Amino acid sequence: MGMKIFIPILPHPLNKLLSMHWTTRAKYTKRMHIVVNSYLSKQERPGLPVSVTFTRMGDRIQDSDNFPVSFKALRDCVAMWLVPGTISGQADSHPGIVWHYHQETANLANKLKKGITIEITQNDTNLT
Repeated sequence: MGMKIFIPILPHPLNKLLSMHWTTRAKYTKRMHIVVNSYLSKQERPGLPVSVTFTRMGDRIQDSDNFPVSFKALRDCVAMWLVPGTISGQADSHPGIVWHYHQETANLANKLKKGITIEITQNDTNLT
């Protein structure tokens, strides 16, 4: 069982997030949660354990050490959806979730649109 969701947004890179005032960053995080939740709410929640793969399609490839950090708000949101009853910042460390990050360039040649995909696949064993 698996799902793949395309969302036409790009998370801010780390340097932009770090330069934001904390209230601006909090508003950004809230907006990201609203957008991602609007897509996840239409899906059936899989049982754990799962693998979650975020793929960023943008104009260019970001530094490999910076781009996973830009997914923090999205990761928290997906984790809270996968593990109901948890709060932001706690659910993403659940042992039943494995996180992966990829990126590709989006351009006319490869016909990829700018945005992200969230792919959730259920792993073989079942956690209770």
